[in-house]
Amino acid sequence: ASELRYQLKKRKKLLSGFTKGLEFVLQNCDFYLLYVVVEKKMAQKRGWDSVYIYKQTYLLLLSNLLKFLTAKKRNGQIFSEASNISQDTHLYNAFFHLIRRGIADSLITNVQARQRFTSLCFVTKPNNDAEEQLADFFGIYGRLKMEIEEKIRSPSKLDDFEVLISKIANKSLFRVTNAQAARKVRLYKEIDSFKIIP
Repeated sequence: ASELRYQLKKRKKLLSGFTKGLEFVLQNCDFYLLYVVVEKKMAQKRGWDSVYIYKQTYLLLLSNLLKFLTAKKRNGQIFSEASNISQDTHLYNAFFHLIRRGIADSLITNVQARQRFTSLCFVTKPNNDAEEQLADFFGIYGRLKMEIEEKIRSPSKLDDFEVLISKIANKSLFRVTNAQAARKVRLYKEIDSFKIIP
């Protein structure tokens, strides 16, 4: 998203015109967003290093996804952009932890976890996965939302592109509806679609 916004401004294209067209496309896509955002200054005060941060964020994120898939009775593949060996290893460890143990507190067994998580794939940008590009596109939203909630930034100071990202991401964050069955509601209520840690 940051790269796209930079290129648009650099080429002096009208950002507002582009965002209107993009909004039309994204409003017609069916997807949910789940976030784990790290407040770095607070994490440093608590003595969290990058290893601990990766462990916590990936376990929280994948646990939320597993609860979602289990409630929906759906299978899911995880696509991640290959980053660095340390970060990718922590993602794999969180994935393996869940398919080996499940989530006892949520009554999700390791057998159910293996059924729901069917694969973990590390891809590169040239692979052009739509899922990866969509995730990249909404990557800036986590920080934006946190800064707005903590009054670091004012919503009135967002540019057209940030307004579009915020509007669609707010709409696409997973929320529990009243129409869900009892088992789904129990699992859905355990999902924190926008978790700030620590």
